[in-house]
Amino acid sequence: MIKIAVEQPFEDVKNQLNKKGYQAEMLERKVDAPDYQVVVVRDLEDLTDIHMNVPIVSARGRSVKEIVAEVEERLQRVGVIDQTSGGGSGKQFVNGLALGSIVGATIGFMLAPSSGKQTRDNLNQKIKQTKEQTMNMTNKVKEKVPGQGSNSQNGNKNELIAQERDLELVGGTEVKNK
Repeated sequence: MIKIAVEQPFEDVKNQLNKKGYQAEMLERKVDAPDYQVVVVRDLEDLTDIHMNVPIVSARGRSVKEIVAEVEERLQRVGVIDQTSGGGSGKQFVNGLALGSIVGATIGFMLAPSSGKQTRDNLNQKIKQTKEQTMNMTNKVKEKVPGQGSNSQNGNKNELIAQERDLELVGGTEVKNK
């Protein structure tokens, strides 16, 4: 768990950080500051006498929301938390795109005033188009995903391969003409 020190009197900052899932504690002694991943102080001058490599967030003139946002930004900069944690991942985007395309196409064809054979032909064509669009989007996401170490890259690559396989199964199942 991410440990964050908060200097007195910022009890409300500590409570908000705890609500967000961090382990925020009141900083009792300045010498304990290096034991934390981020330290929130009244003013940057409060810890100038202690040498440490811990991000320090000044609370002077800021709201609780601004302080918490700065803490999270500092944690992202040092790599403690993922930069995509607030915005979703490429996997979620691709899954949402694929699901939305499939649902939209299905509803559109169910409401279309066409004959059965013509609707099936149109559906097969749209499935192929959706598969191609999804594959193109998957490739774009693959290109934009930054390198995060070999283990993470292999995990991302395996997830994308699994998504492609799922899409091929969906795209490969054609509606049979009767």
